[in-house]
Amino acid sequence: MDYYLIENTKYFAIVEEYVLAKIKRLNKGRNIHSLYTIKKLNDEDNWDNIINDKHEKTNKRYTCIEDEEEIRDYGFVEE
Repeated sequence: MDYYLIENTKYFAIVEEYVLAKIKRLNKGRNIHSLYTIKKLNDEDNWDNIINDKHEKTNKRYTCIEDEEEIRDYGFVEE
């Protein structure tokens, strides 16, 4: 399973590949790589460090997103 760090202007999340696919589908016709910062994570990455560093450096809030409602609520769909 692949995992990704995705960020918008207020939030960031670590998501599984299927969630990223949902975000792509909900943003159909748009290039999500130009809308959001997306980075594929490696197996050896320390997620706690990533979350802490990202919060300290950007003051963005970490969130968990899995379903379409959460994707919309946290601003990962351009409407």
